[in-house]
Amino acid sequence: MALLSRSSLASTWVAKELDVAMNQEIENRRVKVLPIRLDDSDLPGFLKGKFYAVLRSPDKLDSVVAMIEARLREP
Repeated sequence: MALLSRSSLASTWVAKELDVAMNQEIENRRVKVLPIRLDDSDLPGFLKGKFYAVLRSPDKLDSVVAMIEARLREP
């Protein structure tokens, strides 16, 4: 799981680690990392179009958690 915020995405190390994990996920067709967005930060190019959870809306929390659980159960 990776918590994404403006600060974390500004980190070269975080961006590199997420890029490596996402490429492994594409190659192996398995969920390697689940990005969770904490604010309205701009996503780096390699995360655009990818699955990520948004935990900014308390009214949607149950559905987001259910979506995360389902995604993590995928083979």
